[in-house]
This record gives sequence, structure tokens and C-alpha cells, in this order.
Amino acid sequence: MIMFNLKSKIIPTPPYNKAFTLAEVLITLVIIGVIAAITVPTLIIKHQKEETVTRLKKIYTTMSQAVKLSEIDNGLTDNWDYNLSAEDFYNTYLKKYIINAKDFGFIDMNTSGVTYKKLNNEEMTSGYILFGNNYRIVLNDGSMIMISPKQSDVKSRLIFVDINGFNKPNKFGRDVFLFQISSKYKFSPFGLGEEAFRSFGNVANRNVLLGNEQEACKTTRYGGWCAALIMTDGWQIKDDYPW
Repeated sequence: MIMFNLKSKIIPTPPYNKAFTLAEVLITLVIIGVIAAITVPTLIIKHQKEETVTRLKKIYTTMSQAVKLSEIDNGLTDNWDYNLSAEDFYNTYLKKYIINAKDFGFIDMNTSGVTYKKLNNEEMTSGYILFGNNYRIVLNDGSMIMISPKQSDVKSRLIFVDINGFNKPNKFGRDVFLFQISSKYKFSPFGLGEEAFRSFGNVANRNVLLGNEQEACKTTRYGGWCAALIMTDGWQIKDDYPW
């Protein structure tokens, strides 16, 4: 006869901790790597675009305010002397009204080692930005403003802006942008309002800015109108911007 001890205890089997296998760890790392490879570049580009717009808008605000203040002392831009040299134009109409700016003066572009590119990646071999008689000033955030020499017999003055100074890429539409001071439209992006070099009318709409003109903000063109496009889009770099 088999007897059972009712007082005996059933000892439970202790649980075992299950560790990840090497294969599982490697698969997890691969998945994380793939996700990072997809998302990190997108986040970097988004940050670059936001920083570009912030710096560009700051320069626009600074220069627009300087022109308005200068008009109080020197009369409307319509009566400014656009025949002055770049340095004299700056000293006469702008220097007093741009806060925290340092004079950089002139540089010899042939020996500076600095090269500029169009939006289509062609190296610039001609144009006002390459002239040694552009007068340059540097703002406290490192942005550089370049005032062009006299342009023919028009009441306007080209203003080149490099939002990170001489640092690369030195490319139109990325860190180099083109503005103008004109008799009618004050300080404005090149491509908006009055223009000395275009014949399509006083105001270029978005389609024109993205079109096939030489200065259009397009990967196959020069990129001189990219600041105008950003401003037209409400100070945004939209998805169809040629970044």
C-alpha cells in the first residue's frame, strides 16, 4: 500500500533568466542602425534649413532697419548716390546704422583661396561677388555682407550675403544669397520688386523664381533668386526648394 505524506511540500521549479542570443543582439543593432541612417540625415538637413532661414531673416531685418534709419538722415533711397564706390556707399548710407558690425574691407579674390559656386555647382568665374572692390563687413554672428561696386547707371546696389562668412560651401542658395538696395523697393531680395537686369516686370512670382531664367532658384541655374523664394514662401525652405 502506497502512503502519501499530506504534509509534504511541493517545491516549485525556480525560473530561469533567458538572455538574448548574439544573433538577436546583432539583429537589433542592425535595425537601430537602419533607422538612424534614415532619420539622422533628415534631421540634420531640417536643422540646416532652419538655421539658414534664421540667419537670413536676421540679416534682412538688420539691413532693412539700417536703410530705414538712414533714410531719416539721408533722404529716401530714390535720392541716394548710387555712383559712389562700394566703400563710400557703405560709409555714407549704412555704417552708422548697422549695429555690431566690423569693417572687413577689401580682399584680393585671386589670392584669397575663396571660391564661390552657383546653385548648379559650377564655379563662378565672373560676376560682382568675385570683384576685389566689393566692400565687406562682418556681423557679430559671423555673417558677411558684401557691397558691390557701382552698377552701370541704375539706381540700385547689389548686396551679397554669406551667412557663415568664408566657411564652405560658399554656394548660392545654400549659404550665399543676393539682395539689393534700390530706389523704389529699399532693401529686398534680388528677384523681388525692382530689378535692373530683368525684363519680365516689377514683381517675379514663385513660378518665375523657380523657372528657367539665369538667376532662378533651380539646380540647373545660378541661384541668385533663392533669397526671394524663401521670403516669398513666408521665410520657409519648402520641399521643392533646391537644397
